[in-house]
Amino acid sequence: MEGETVRETLKSLAGIAACTVTAALLSLFLRDGATIRLAAPLICIQVVILTALCGGRWPALIGAVMAGFTFALLLYPPYGSLWVHDPGERIVLTIFQLIALGITQISPRSSPQSIWPTYEVHKHFFSAKRKPTRTSGDATRNESTPPASR
Repeated sequence: MEGETVRETLKSLAGIAACTVTAALLSLFLRDGATIRLAAPLICIQVVILTALCGGRWPALIGAVMAGFTFALLLYPPYGSLWVHDPGERIVLTIFQLIALGITQISPRSSPQSIWPTYEVHKHFFSAKRKPTRTSGDATRNESTPPASR
C-alpha cells in the first residue's frame, strides 16, 4: 500500500516536472524570434494534455501553472520578471492558462489506473464454460416449427 502512494507521488511530480521543463526548454530555444515565441504555449499545451491523461488532473493543473510562470520569467521580455510587457503576449499566456484549466476540468477525475484497463489472468480463466456453437443440423431445421418441438 505504501509503495502505491510513493509511486503515485512520483508520477505526479514527474508530470509537473515534464510541463515545467518543457516550458523552460521552449523558452530557451524560441526566445529569439518575436513571432515564434507565441507558439511555445501552444506546443506546451500538448504536454499538459499528456500529463492530464497519464498523471491525473492535479499534476496537469500544477504543471500548467508552473509552465505559465516559466514562460513569463524566461520567454517574454522583460526576462526574469513576471510582468509581460507586450499585451499580445499577455493574452497568449492567459489563453494558455484558460485552455490548461479547461483540459484539467475535462480530464478524468479518477486515477489513471482505473481509466486504462488492466488484464489479469485468473486461475479459473480456462475452466469457463463456452457458449455452444451452432451445428450444421441446427441450421437445416425448419424455422417455422414452434420452439417446444425443437
